[in-house]
Amino acid sequence: ARLREHASLVRLGVAGEVVLAALEVALSVLLFRMTRGLGSTVALMALAARLLMAALQSTGGLLLLAGVTAATFLPPTGSSGEDVAALAVALHDGSVAVWEPFFAVHCVAVGTLLGRAPAVPRPLGVLLACAGAGYAAHGLGSLLWPGAAPALEALAAVLAVG
Repeated sequence: ARLREHASLVRLGVAGEVVLAALEVALSVLLFRMTRGLGSTVALMALAARLLMAALQSTGGLLLLAGVTAATFLPPTGSSGEDVAALAVALHDGSVAVWEPFFAVHCVAVGTLLGRAPAVPRPLGVLLACAGAGYAAHGLGSLLWPGAAPALEALAAVLAVG
């Protein structure tokens, strides 16, 4: 029922996710151009991982849109519309665990490239690679051990902040 009442806000959120995905694509290409001289294969790996991440994030937005659509068009009486909407929102939330490992690969790859850059302090590359490890731990851990979410979030925060 709440999803039906706030459908315009959810649609605004989905629009925000679309804009974010478009910015991710632009940022990915810019980072590739800036880092390819430090290692073309690693830079290409970072580009591919970030583009996959953006595509998967967009899929999460589609799931939210499916939830709003279900809440709007299925009959309000009974639980089928609300059940479908709740499932779509839960799938959207769970989709984060699917794109995080791709972002982890991106972070480790860019961290490696930054470690090679003469104008960048090496610890920044190390910290970015550690953040990647946190994203990988949270994403894969959430898929494999959903009950361990609080511990995985704490681990990811420690690794991301350094």
